[in-house]
Amino acid sequence: MDVLRSGRSPVRLTTSCLGRWFGALAREAGHPDVTLHRLRHSAATNLVSRGDILHAQSRLGHADAATTLRVYSHAMPLTDADAAAVLEKWYLWQAAPIRRR
Repeated sequence: MDVLRSGRSPVRLTTSCLGRWFGALAREAGHPDVTLHRLRHSAATNLVSRGDILHAQSRLGHADAATTLRVYSHAMPLTDADAAAVLEKWYLWQAAPIRRR
């Protein structure tokens, strides 16, 4: 826990304190549903959707990438249909007859 000094009196800086402070600012700005946790999740989802698993893992503080993938795999850009299309093209290419001269 860190101590933030503002003027003469120190203020204990905890995650719940920051959450309340941020929540008050968000409500005042007209965004009552925005929380620090949602911003964290949005940032991680954005990184994972771009395929940047290692930076997402590092920023989230996960011990390994498997944890990040387990939580955020829904944001991976390759869908099941995309994967099927890639495999289909590969198999069709493999099955194509070889033309000899």
